[in-house]
Amino acid sequence: MKNHLLIFFILFSAQALCLQLPQSLDESDRKEVTRILGFGTSSKLLTNPFPLGGYSGVELGLSMETIDTSSIARLGDKSQDTKEFTYPRLSLGKGLYNDVDLFFSFVPYSDSTRVAEFGGILKWCFYQAEFLPLSLSFIVHGSDININDSFVSETIGGEFVAGINVDNFSLYFGGGRLQSDARFLAGDSGTDGVIDSTDSNLDKENLMQQRLRTAHTFIGFTFHFSEVFLAVQLDRYRDPVYSAKLGLRL
Repeated sequence: MKNHLLIFFILFSAQALCLQLPQSLDESDRKEVTRILGFGTSSKLLTNPFPLGGYSGVELGLSMETIDTSSIARLGDKSQDTKEFTYPRLSLGKGLYNDVDLFFSFVPYSDSTRVAEFGGILKWCFYQAEFLPLSLSFIVHGSDININDSFVSETIGGEFVAGINVDNFSLYFGGGRLQSDARFLAGDSGTDGVIDSTDSNLDKENLMQQRLRTAHTFIGFTFHFSEVFLAVQLDRYRDPVYSAKLGLRL
C-alpha cells in the first residue's frame, strides 16, 4: 500500500493545470483576483483534527485542490477563459510536544504550469474531552503562491477548529480570519504583466499592491484505513473551494 501511495504522489505531483490571467486589470479586477486566488490557495487543514501523537507522529500527504475561476474570464481584457484552477499540494506533518503539530506544504513547480507555492500550519490542540471524542484546536498558517510571475500572494490566517473522532472516521469544522497581500506585475501586451505599465501607483519593482481581509469557515472529514487516510474539505471564503487529500499517518 505504501509503495502504491508513493507512485501516486509522483504521478500527480506535476498535474497542476496552467492558469493565465487576463491583462489590463483595474482595481476592482485586482480585488476579485485576490479574493479568488489569494484566499482560495491559502493553506488547508485536511487532516484528522486530533494531534499526530507527540514527537514521534508523522504525516505525509498529497492533496488536490480545485478553485472556480470562471469569473476571472470576465475581468480585464477578457483574454483568458479558464473555468477552474486545479493543482496538487504535497504536505509533511510532524508531531511536537504538548499536542502541537507542524505541517509544511508546497506545490511542485514545473515550466509548463509556472505555478509555485509553499506554506505551513502550526496547530495546537488545547482541549480534549475526557469522556467524549471531542477536541478543540487553534491553528495559525501562512502561504505564498506565485502564478506566472504575474501574480504573487502572501496569505496568513488564524482559525479555531472543533473535531470529533468516531472509530475510523473524524469530522471537523472551524473558522477565523484571513489576510492576503497580493502583488500584480505591470507590463505591455504580449508579456506576463497583467496591469497597465503606465499606472502611477506602481512601486519601484513595477508591481501593484493589493491587500484584502475576509472571514473564513470550513468543514471536513477523514476516513482512516489503518495508516492510510482520505480527507475531504470544503472551504468557504466568498466562494467555495473543494479539496481532497490522500495520506499516511504514522
